[in-house]
Amino acid sequence: MGFGFNGWGYAPWGPYDKDDKVPQRIAELLDLGYTQVQYVDRQEGDKIRDFVYEGGTLEFSGEGTTVGSWAICKHRNPHLTREQATQILEEITGAHTIIWIDSIWPETTPEKGDNHTDGYMKFYDKGKVCVVNSEVDGPGKEAAAKLEKAGWDVYRPPSRFSWTFVNCLIFNRKVIAGHIGTPTPSEEETMKELYPSKTVVSIEIGLMTQAGGGVHCVTQQQPR
Repeated sequence: MGFGFNGWGYAPWGPYDKDDKVPQRIAELLDLGYTQVQYVDRQEGDKIRDFVYEGGTLEFSGEGTTVGSWAICKHRNPHLTREQATQILEEITGAHTIIWIDSIWPETTPEKGDNHTDGYMKFYDKGKVCVVNSEVDGPGKEAAAKLEKAGWDVYRPPSRFSWTFVNCLIFNRKVIAGHIGTPTPSEEETMKELYPSKTVVSIEIGLMTQAGGGVHCVTQQQPR
């Protein structure tokens, strides 16, 4: 499945025409099937449009729940209804429950990736999810409340726990996480508690975050 790409909805980061072709080219190189995700624009005479979205704003539980940012989805696809978007995510992820996060962080906009879900939450075990900044008005607080209501065991780490740790890449035996400067002992211990059966590898990503991302942002899982 391939989403449309528009430079995270931030015009100054264009042009992005060649970027939009990358997923299809990767699928060709790896001999994988590829289908462009599209929808019917009811406001524009049933015109077929590419569904524009970003992997960094989708969190999959592996148990049938998917969390996404409605604020970002609506910004990228202004004529798309929530019902259409929900059906799209159900079909492409196989989820039975789609949880949309409506809010954004104070003093931000839906442009760029400041409100990506991988910056404030991570499903880390069966029935369990970690949400950072859940006490501050914004998507973290909303996500924690909605996930608890849906029956999830929500772990709220200490306030000093950096978003870069939930923005991690999970392998079968390892977790690659990022830190800025020197991680605190409590942050490292928290990660070991969340992933007791895996080796947690933490790398310094100060320069990466200055460019606007973390470990999960620049990698993400690629199933074979």
